[in-house]
Amino acid sequence: NYPYAISETQTQLNVIQPTSPIETTFSPILTVTPGADVPLTDQHIVNRNNKTSYTQQWNLHVQRRLTDDLIAEVGYVGNKGTHLTMFTNGNTALPGPGDPNPRRPWPVLGATSVMDNVATSNYSGLQAKLEKRFARGLTYRVNYSFSKTIDVGGAGFSNSAAPQNPNYSAGDRAISALDRTHILS
Repeated sequence: NYPYAISETQTQLNVIQPTSPIETTFSPILTVTPGADVPLTDQHIVNRNNKTSYTQQWNLHVQRRLTDDLIAEVGYVGNKGTHLTMFTNGNTALPGPGDPNPRRPWPVLGATSVMDNVATSNYSGLQAKLEKRFARGLTYRVNYSFSKTIDVGGAGFSNSAAPQNPNYSAGDRAISALDRTHILS
């Protein structure tokens, strides 16, 4: 029943011959009710009003020939991710002393994982390239990038980090784990 789902992972089934018929492979627990014996790690809620994730990308580059065989290029690259997927605790207890369960909106459920599209990401970078085209037996290319990656929710779906306050995920906006400020190659 909405909004619950049960998460199960099955691997190496029926590799050589059928040993796990579909009737007995998956858990017999098909619905989750308050107080059901389903591990908390298997209780997930998917937001009924999930929005489609999308990214926007833009760039502007200028290239100039310095000599007959030497080219310089400088550019700006930007990327913005919106409505990215993140898991949050949908049953967060209000701050206070003692057992948190009585302070939760649904005390019987305990901590509950909610998949929602509230994460964001932003990348801005200056890129520079110096390229010497083949002449007199020599060629090379030097690339440099100065950039910043900021996000809410971590480095992606399976690596996302739940916000400290699920009612205000923007409070966790910070430098991304994917940030590489200086890259020289």
